[in-house]
Amino acid sequence: MYEYDKVSIKILKKSIPFIISPLNYTCNKAISTGIFPSHLKYSILKPVYEKGDKKEVDNYRPVSSLMSFSNVFENIIFNKEGRRKINLKSLIH
Repeated sequence: MYEYDKVSIKILKKSIPFIISPLNYTCNKAISTGIFPSHLKYSILKPVYEKGDKKEVDNYRPVSSLMSFSNVFENIIFNKEGRRKINLKSLIH
């Protein structure tokens, strides 16, 4: 599955040995400063039909496609480990 940035999660997982250090640094820096990198804030919103009349706007809910790296950040931030530094490799595998 491709995300907004056209990087599949499968490719991201395979490239981890090569990008783990800068990605880990960036994630930990964002967590420690509380600033999410602006270039990762983009997404594509798509309406998803739920029920009822398909002509009614209220019968749809928004779903966003995030960048693959944003998903990594989301996993880190919502991880039960909290705000301490996290081993990114264990989170992706």
